[in-house]
Amino acid sequence: MGKEQEEANLILKLYELRREEELRKAREWFDTEFNPQSAKDILDIVSGSFADSVRFRMVMTYWEMVAGLVNYGSLNADLVHLTNVEHLRYWAKVEPFMDEVRQTTGSGFLPELEKMVKTAPDYEKRIEGWRTLNQNWIK
Repeated sequence: MGKEQEEANLILKLYELRREEELRKAREWFDTEFNPQSAKDILDIVSGSFADSVRFRMVMTYWEMVAGLVNYGSLNADLVHLTNVEHLRYWAKVEPFMDEVRQTTGSGFLPELEKMVKTAPDYEKRIEGWRTLNQNWIK
């Protein structure tokens, strides 16, 4: 099997993982309820109880894992950007607060996701568009 077919299979497997029931619930929460207005909002979740942070951690660690696969050459970034937008949507929610969050948590907070997002064509324009749309999805 060639590298392109392996990458296609991996994209399909990652899609299957996103359909898992608990991850779907976490993603819905992230889309419709998680609406950080400050770094404190993120830090409160991250430093809160295990139960309170589970949805945030599920979503962010999923995309950090995908980004790691991209950044270390197991998966083509262009393919991920072509077949997904969720990582951009989620980065748009947390990015305004990342400097302050990292001052508290350390520089190891979502570095792979940030690196991958910045490889997306017109990522800055797309992130701004997602910030607007994200607000429309909040309950």
